[in-house]
Amino acid sequence: MKRGRKLRRNPDGTLIALSRESVLAYIKYIADMYSKQKALGLNPHGPARGPLVRIFLDTLEKEKKNDPLGFKDRLCFLISHAMLCRSQTALGMQLADLLSLVLEDQGIPECIALVATITFGKTNQHGKIECDLSVRHHDGEACSVGALVINLFFKIPLRERAFT
Repeated sequence: MKRGRKLRRNPDGTLIALSRESVLAYIKYIADMYSKQKALGLNPHGPARGPLVRIFLDTLEKEKKNDPLGFKDRLCFLISHAMLCRSQTALGMQLADLLSLVLEDQGIPECIALVATITFGKTNQHGKIECDLSVRHHDGEACSVGALVINLFFKIPLRERAFT
């Protein structure tokens, strides 16, 4: 019986990289093997999950977060968290459903809110128009308004932008 090669390839011949889950499975296996060897006194070396492995895993996680799908996931999570809505509602929002609003007299120089009009979803089965609001957060990592800006910025290809 003929067996194929273990390395998977794209149609153009380039190698397909391992997914994060596969890498974690390999690391878990090696760490388990190390702990068994350490218990038997066969391995005098340091721990298997050292700083280089942690840096490698952090790099994989950052690559996942910095792609367009990661931006959309972050936007969906932050909107559903800030507006207390279901992920079905957050994923179904379109740009026409969103508007920005500057809130006056809030004690800070500029307070921007993101307002969403919702006419669908499990919690809105009768099609009534509901409005949800998300206020700009001072931490950029937790700001739904900033996540929307980043998502919109990367939807338009760079070559079509005119920065004049």
